[in-house]
Amino acid sequence: MTTPVHTTPARRPEPLTPALAALLTRTALIERGGRSFIAEAQALAPAERIALTTRAEALAAALAPYTDEARIQSRVVALRLVMPSATGGESLEDRAMTLRLYARALARFPEWAVGEACARFIDGRAGSGRFAPTPAELAAVCEALALPLHEERARILALTDAEVEREVPEAERMRVAAGFARLLGEIRTTSIMPGAAR
Repeated sequence: MTTPVHTTPARRPEPLTPALAALLTRTALIERGGRSFIAEAQALAPAERIALTTRAEALAAALAPYTDEARIQSRVVALRLVMPSATGGESLEDRAMTLRLYARALARFPEWAVGEACARFIDGRAGSGRFAPTPAELAAVCEALALPLHEERARILALTDAEVEREVPEAERMRVAAGFARLLGEIRTTSIMPGAAR
């Protein structure tokens, strides 16, 4: 699956609805042999599957990298206008190179995450408040903002891709167990008889 790329800014998705949050919480995955299963009693109803798939698509769109380098650079310029650089005065060439480095470090993030990360540095929720963040520091905050959405999407995809494990009724289990017991008895009888004939 390819990652969508946006040339227009994607918005941060709406919070998860209580119904979908409850569905994600109540549905347990069973991992066995490298495959994922859902118990038959917890199998997704068609409407639940559609809602989860729609949510996963919205998350993928909201997490798509933003390709407008100029817009990302404008966010960084605004940040650096209100926060001094730790390196002091820079030439125009140095500033242009610095902006390209920021754009490269932030290219894998959606525009809303870049904007939110810049806002957090400006209002003091991130960083020391003394100097503008480095590209790596800004990228780390973007990553932290996007991570819960990546995790939510991964959980949704795991549920929608899981196989339904059929629950075997107790009567059928007892019938199969009795059949195995009979077979085991027959194997023991036939393995004893050849030895008894000697």
